[in-house]
Amino acid sequence: STAPSCAWKASAKTCACCWNTRKGWGILPTWPTPVTYARVPSWLASLVLIPIDHCLVSPELTTTNIYTINDIGSDHRSLMVDLRLKTTS
Repeated sequence: STAPSCAWKASAKTCACCWNTRKGWGILPTWPTPVTYARVPSWLASLVLIPIDHCLVSPELTTTNIYTINDIGSDHRSLMVDLRLKTTS
């Protein structure tokens, strides 16, 4: 049988030349959402926001917009990324 970590390692090796679409767009934290800390004051929960969700793309793509959306019923915000195929000159 194949361990789950082997699948991750194969994916990571394939994306060795990929880059994070968040570069140049700020931190854009995706965790936690208010659902995660329902009993914690929002000002306190906002102090622990971290960017744990990522979108990696190949060098042929460029990010035209990136943002997060709330309230999808998860303890993570969704990371929305608009991409464009780079043109050769």
